[in-house]
Amino acid sequence: MNVLSARWFRGLAIFVLLLVLLSLNTNRLIVLVDRNFFEPTYHGCVRIMGWIAEDVTQLERQIVCNITMVSLIADAERALASELAEDRVKEPSA
Repeated sequence: MNVLSARWFRGLAIFVLLLVLLSLNTNRLIVLVDRNFFEPTYHGCVRIMGWIAEDVTQLERQIVCNITMVSLIADAERALASELAEDRVKEPSA
């Protein structure tokens, strides 16, 4: 059995990669996902909400996912902007 082709190993590698990415900077990861994978993430959110709350209509799931994702992205962008502003203040002027 080849360890690199085993499903459990690939799953473990993805999990470790996600933990490393999250520990680096969550805000950067959120903005990266927003810029490159918003639609697939949005559809995944709606699908998962369907599994969690089966009695909720499709429109209500879409509204909840849209509002949640947009607010999460806005908070991440705001935090990155404040980090950038703090770094600019800390830099010595020439």
